[in-house]
This record gives sequence, structure tokens and C-alpha cells, in this order.
Amino acid sequence: MTKAEISMMPQALIDEMNFVMGIKRGMCFENCVYAVLGGVLTNTVNSFSELLSSYNGQLKYNLGMLRTYKGDVVGHAWLSHHTKDGVSYWDPTLQFTRSEWRDYNNNFHYLLMKQLTDTEIINWIQEKHPDRPRCNLGIPDGRCSLPSISNFGKFN
Repeated sequence: MTKAEISMMPQALIDEMNFVMGIKRGMCFENCVYAVLGGVLTNTVNSFSELLSSYNGQLKYNLGMLRTYKGDVVGHAWLSHHTKDGVSYWDPTLQFTRSEWRDYNNNFHYLLMKQLTDTEIINWIQEKHPDRPRCNLGIPDGRCSLPSISNFGKFN
């Protein structure tokens, strides 16, 4: 387990992510999986994945526990951007949807428990839905359960 220091996601990226995917309040798992799989899911280069590639790195999906500025502890998902210069941790869900996070982000604490690449996410989804028809990318058609973590730290 690693303590993750969260920084602000570049505003241009968060705006484009919202434009392409629609960042939804309370949907951290969905928002972050879609960000990591962005171009894969649409089977095309979209404006978000194109802009992200200009940042020269790899985006990963992070699962762990979040302690809010009020002291609540919840299972949560966020992103990490890995470059040759290091790692930046971003929380697009809270940055975009919660003014409290923008105002008090130094008082939100993240404990990283699991990290997945785009390939690992796709493999996880395929294992959870072995009998469903798949699109040409190998992802089951329709809505799927996504890798998540409970408020008690149990991976789902």
C-alpha cells in the first residue's frame, strides 16, 4: 500500500475528458476506467486520448481508500500518469464535481492498494463476463461490472 499525493489534473485534460466521456459525480470507478480505456472503448482516437498522448506517458487506474476532509473513509478510484520524470496522481471525479475537493484537497488522503493498466482492466472485465458476446476489441457488449473496491477495502 502506498500513500498517493494527488495533484491537479491539467485543466485542458479534465475539460476534454468531460466533453468526450462526461465526468459523473459519484462514479469514480466508471470515470477512471473510461479515462484509461478512452481510445480503446471508442475504437478511435478521440480528442481526449489525442490530448492525453501529448503528455507523453501512460495513464493507469488506481484503487484504494480515500479519507475525506471530514474524516470519512471510502473506497475510491483515481488515475496516475506515469512519465520518464515520475508519477502524477489525479482525481478527475472529485476535481471536476466537488468544490470541497478543490478548496480542501490537501485534507483528502489517498491510500493506493491496487493499480491496473488498460490491458489489465480489459482482462479483468473479460474474466468477469466469460460467456458474453464481445466486440472486436474483446470487451463484452453492453454494460459491464468494473474493477472497484468497497468501503471496507475489499476488491470487487
